[in-house]
Amino acid sequence: MSTFDAQFAGRLDGQTVLVTGAKGGIGYETALSAGNSGATVLVHARRADYARQAVDLMASSGNGRGNYVPLAGDLASLAGARQLVDTVHEVSPDGLNGLVNNAGAAFASKVLSPDGFERTIAINHVALASLTEGLLDLLRKGADALALPSRVVNMTAVLESRGNPLVDWS
Repeated sequence: MSTFDAQFAGRLDGQTVLVTGAKGGIGYETALSAGNSGATVLVHARRADYARQAVDLMASSGNGRGNYVPLAGDLASLAGARQLVDTVHEVSPDGLNGLVNNAGAAFASKVLSPDGFERTIAINHVALASLTEGLLDLLRKGADALALPSRVVNMTAVLESRGNPLVDWS
């Protein structure tokens, strides 16, 4: 079986994947599944203690194939997104094979981020676009190393549709 066939057979051996918002829910399950498929998973949460708790739970409930690395970063600002980019570069200098942009939030009231964007838009869109752009070099490096394309998956939720539409996003 070629490495290309192995990738699509569900195995992620030798690959590194970042899953944002992996403290719970779909992000947690995605990170756990990637680890169970053999990947090294960079498990992101807003706070370090949340990331560590998720990693501890994954390590105890997984099948032992994955390697889980906790990462913290607050995506409520562009500075937080840049800090996470820097951390990923430190812990995975050889590249990334996957990025799952799962982190997100929805707020009932309008509050601006430190960068002047409405907070829901800042976290769900602006920060994730900044994060992806900042990791493109590592995604290319990961693709070159395995001669397989790296993947970027952007998750969404129905939660956003429950809010009132905003016409003033700043």
